[in-house]
Amino acid sequence: MKTTIKFFSVLAVLTTLFFSSCKKDEVTKDPVADFTISPNDTLSAGETFTFTNTSTDADTYLWDFGDGTTSTQVSPTKSTFNVEVGGCGNSFAITLTASKNGKSSTISKSVVVNYCE
Repeated sequence: MKTTIKFFSVLAVLTTLFFSSCKKDEVTKDPVADFTISPNDTLSAGETFTFTNTSTDADTYLWDFGDGTTSTQVSPTKSTFNVEVGGCGNSFAITLTASKNGKSSTISKSVVVNYCE
């Protein structure tokens, strides 16, 4: 009887150790880039664009403003554009790349700059 109790006790300890050492695989989601622009998609003199990052499952961000400038801020603002690149009254492609764990997602939206400095 004592041998049976010892056997089941050892079996219970080994089973507990086995199952406690098993890790569940963490499900990692791919990043999805997205953002909003306010107050709208057209910039006039004296105004500032606010780019609100609404990306999911990302931890680093690269913004390309289409005029030769970039930012790594989560949600940057921008009030001046290099109109020599895009031209006054022309549109600029704002591109956000959201990344995590070697995976990335990219989205682009256009804005118009309606003034020249």
